[in-house]
Amino acid sequence: MFQSLAGTDKTNIEEFDITVDLLDHAYQTMQEKGRLKDDARQFMYFETGQGSEFSYGKHNGIDMATTEALCYGLARRYDPFMVNNVTGFIGPETHRNNMEMIQSNLQDHFMGKLLGLPMGMAPCYTLHSEITLEGQQIATQLLAAAGANFYMDVYLNTDRMLAYFDTSGHDDQTLREIYGKAPAAEYLEWAKTQGIFSQDKNGMVQRGPNWGNFRLFCENDIEAQELIEATPAIYGFDNAGPRPTNEVTRTVKFNQAIARQAIYATLQIDEERLGIKLLHLQTQAQTKEAHLNSAELGSHLTAESLIGLKPQNKQVQIVISDGLSAEAVHHNIYDLLPIMFDGLNSKNLTAGIPILVPHGRVKLVEQLAEHLESDLTIMLSGERPGGDALASRSLSAYFALRLAEPEVQKQAAIFSGNPLIGFEYTVISNIYSGGLPLIEAGCVIVEKAAEILTHKAAGNRLKNRLSGK
Repeated sequence: MFQSLAGTDKTNIEEFDITVDLLDHAYQTMQEKGRLKDDARQFMYFETGQGSEFSYGKHNGIDMATTEALCYGLARRYDPFMVNNVTGFIGPETHRNNMEMIQSNLQDHFMGKLLGLPMGMAPCYTLHSEITLEGQQIATQLLAAAGANFYMDVYLNTDRMLAYFDTSGHDDQTLREIYGKAPAAEYLEWAKTQGIFSQDKNGMVQRGPNWGNFRLFCENDIEAQELIEATPAIYGFDNAGPRPTNEVTRTVKFNQAIARQAIYATLQIDEERLGIKLLHLQTQAQTKEAHLNSAELGSHLTAESLIGLKPQNKQVQIVISDGLSAEAVHHNIYDLLPIMFDGLNSKNLTAGIPILVPHGRVKLVEQLAEHLESDLTIMLSGERPGGDALASRSLSAYFALRLAEPEVQKQAAIFSGNPLIGFEYTVISNIYSGGLPLIEAGCVIVEKAAEILTHKAAGNRLKNRLSGK
């Protein structure tokens, strides 16, 4: 049973939608009905990492290291099978550079071990921070020396799905060889049958003939080629010992450079080409640097922008912001926005003048919805680039349903366990030529908007209603 944890009640309830009672129920369910109930007493998997409470502004004035320690106290309540730490995942508002990320990971590892938890570490980073691949690898090696139990394994450090960089198979194997570590026993036995590992007469684990051979899991060359074509962040399979070759590593860093450039691009929309008039507003993040380093500033408009906002009495309000990649907006908005407006019109859904606001964060939609009194606010925002050259073009659509009706708010409060809940969210991500095509994305966005407004629910509550629960 997997769940992310935070170190304050407010973050757990309002952002992660969990309570201690719910976690107790999850544990009891696994104990009574889980597949491992007769074979194991540990079946909870938690993920934590410094910064989530601070990033949401719900840390109660406590420093990040202490709130992280509180996570481990909560985790220990359930005797977990493993706890994985992803410090660095959030971005520069919590860990700006290599030193901050390295130090925090070592702090977290120490505290987790002090509390007797089976700690795995995933020192990681996003491209809108100043953390580098080299800094991440230094953290990984120091944590291995300190006795980390396990690492994640994503190819060439690139987690394309979540758009960040984590530990990798070649890191894992390099550190096994440096520190004389072996894989988990069950995995080792399986891997030996596949030729991934072998053992010499003294029991030393060595790389086998199929180590690093992904074709082992493909039935034929056609399937292998389809896998490569469907995975943009594959840059090569050549190794030098347990490490990728220099050419492969340089390709990784080249693509990261393209993505970092997209993060710092300036949001510019040609309204004449778009054919749709936009309302221009400003957030309190007046510069790109302020925007990247503070989620709070990008979540609020300037006083000047607020003055002109009046209720429009529209069902849908569309907001366009650069988020973490202005290039995502530049590459998609000219085709996507007209499709969305045509679709909304076809469903007789009223929409306000779309808003263009540079340096915006998702939470900005709540302030806009309150002032405009829109039922549903949709923010089109650039995702944080995940490493391949096309990733900087990936756009997300965030749907924020304003729970203005007392009965709807009551139902959402009961469902979430948060009596003060004011908004419910749904997101559609990976909108671009390498993911969800624009014509399809426009139709999906409109259909989802109609579902949310019809059922007066978003997120998991909408999913439950659609499934008849």
